[in-house]
Amino acid sequence: MVLSRKQFALLLEGLCYSAFLVAPLGMLALGITGHKSIKTLEKRAPHPLPKVHSLHRLPEAMPELSAWFEDILPWRQSLTAQLNYALYRVGESGRPKVLVGDEDWMFFSGPDYSPQRPRFAAEELEAGAQALLARQQWLQQHGTQYLLFVAPNKGTIYPEYLPFWRRPAEFGRMDQILDALPNQFGIACLDPRPQLFSLKEKGLVYLKHDVHWNTRTARMATRLCWQRIHRDFFPVPGLEELERSLDWEMRWVSEQQGLAEMLGIDRLVQQLAPLPKGTPEDFDSPKIRFSAEYQILDAPHYTDKMPDRLHPRVFHGNPDGPVVFLFTDSFGNWMGPWLQPHCSTLLMARRLTELSQEQKADIVRSLVEQVQPEIMLEVVGEMNIHDIFPSTFDVTPR
Repeated sequence: MVLSRKQFALLLEGLCYSAFLVAPLGMLALGITGHKSIKTLEKRAPHPLPKVHSLHRLPEAMPELSAWFEDILPWRQSLTAQLNYALYRVGESGRPKVLVGDEDWMFFSGPDYSPQRPRFAAEELEAGAQALLARQQWLQQHGTQYLLFVAPNKGTIYPEYLPFWRRPAEFGRMDQILDALPNQFGIACLDPRPQLFSLKEKGLVYLKHDVHWNTRTARMATRLCWQRIHRDFFPVPGLEELERSLDWEMRWVSEQQGLAEMLGIDRLVQQLAPLPKGTPEDFDSPKIRFSAEYQILDAPHYTDKMPDRLHPRVFHGNPDGPVVFLFTDSFGNWMGPWLQPHCSTLLMARRLTELSQEQKADIVRSLVEQVQPEIMLEVVGEMNIHDIFPSTFDVTPR
């Protein structure tokens, strides 16, 4: 049987349509779906396959069937990334949490990036500061000093790259905290903004496609902490040598691309703007490694399902150094490797934002009683500054 050109074209068209419909079902049978991209890029649960108990109910279930079919498409991740990249190139974002600014800069979108920048109400600031003061007094009774370090938002240091309608007001919650806590309540705080603005004139201080600062800035922040501890709390052995070890200029600054990863375009961005070539030690590696093994401590509210990096960890370094408790969000993770070699003991614990204030108070109490640090250094990013106030701090041992 010889097919005409028209018949062959119709047959080929039918085969293509059939492959388009059957291929996703075949891949689903093999466990190949688009569910991974939905969880990682879209941050939602995939639509489930609807239950259709009879054929006459099929028309009603078509919207749910359509949503389920779209979610299982195995090429969904590639299509989503391509769409997000097209939006990125015109200065738009495919996700509400990622803000694309001028010259391809990315920011984590939040209420701080607004002309109507949020502020603490007077009574909220008073109540929170009093609870924080109670915790500081409890720490001092246990021989532990307290220092609060606030890491500014990237947009605070680089407002010129934000879209003009998202540039924040000059006075916000960070300014309230750093004014009220030391001046009205005697709580030691460290504001790194002057040094960051100065360092900005010499090179990049925050990563272009990530929320965080780079390791050169983390070293500078660590040096500021040691200087403040030495000045206000207790002598730090070998401070001059310690400062020299932290004063190291990077030849290159590599890109950790957490925000680009949220859009699924980190590889596309990297292909268009590849990193300069060099030896590994030339690079500001985003995967910072500690130079020592660690011990995991038991503490309330940390579960076995959490990875080790989220559990309280104890590192050892200089036997003549102090015992330091670093209670931190993700910004302090970048400081930990530069603190550890100069501490006799470094206790590092994550401030998990999903925990309540009462649970965080339990963690602080438990870890201080176990390790008995000389100082508790709390590092919090400006975007999480609303989370630093304990609702209360019960000093009764548990």
